[in-house]
Amino acid sequence: MILHTKSRMTPQCPLWVDAIVLCLFIASAFSHSPRGREEAIQEWHGPFCSRSSSLCAAPCQRLDDDRQREIAETDRLARRAAQLGKDDAVALCGAGLGLALVVRDVEDGAALIEQALVLNRNLAAAWHFGGIVGGWVGKRPEEGIEYFARAMRLSPLDPLIGHMQTGMAFAQLFAGRHDEAASAAAKAVREAPNWAPAYLVAAASAAFMGRTDEARSAVEKLLRLAPEYRVSNLRDVYPLRRAEDIAKFEEGLRLAGLPE
Repeated sequence: MILHTKSRMTPQCPLWVDAIVLCLFIASAFSHSPRGREEAIQEWHGPFCSRSSSLCAAPCQRLDDDRQREIAETDRLARRAAQLGKDDAVALCGAGLGLALVVRDVEDGAALIEQALVLNRNLAAAWHFGGIVGGWVGKRPEEGIEYFARAMRLSPLDPLIGHMQTGMAFAQLFAGRHDEAASAAAKAVREAPNWAPAYLVAAASAAFMGRTDEARSAVEKLLRLAPEYRVSNLRDVYPLRRAEDIAKFEEGLRLAGLPE
């Protein structure tokens, strides 16, 4: 599993109690549909929750009840995990993702993930999440392509392989490689059929290639999973720093027929 390290998964280590909750917050916040949320929770359940099943349901339920409070709690837990696990790549990676994805402190999140890579260059999760957050802080898409490629080489059977392929598709799209983006998106959809972002990038890449029917089909599937998606709210969901990336994303999805 992508965030599993036997050396730190011990009952005496309080960091992992918080890490369990933190990653459940992340899984819930990162999902864009009820079915996708359930899928995300199941994926995160394995590495963290075998000995703490009572923690698995409550945080995600509470996230809907009081989102702002849970964002603040994720901020607290992420920073605590980073402090207690400053020499642990897994802790830093999870904390960085929490800060970037939930709290939207992308600079601190990216810095923690890069620290994780300094400690462990073989941690697939750090390359995966570094690819995601790197795009948000304005790294060139070619760097993202390398990050996602490294993640998939290190963990080809990863339970989040469809998410990695989605990230690869986004990076290829922003690099102008529409054919490669469409290929990666197709793999992502097969691996993670309830993962809404896979359909977003599949729709945009198909639209840029003039495959209108394919693009519109992807939008239809997207809206069945996450009917709230609109071109006008993409910037709220994806805080991309490079203006050309968000402009390209919006253009492709307009071409694909996503409502404004």
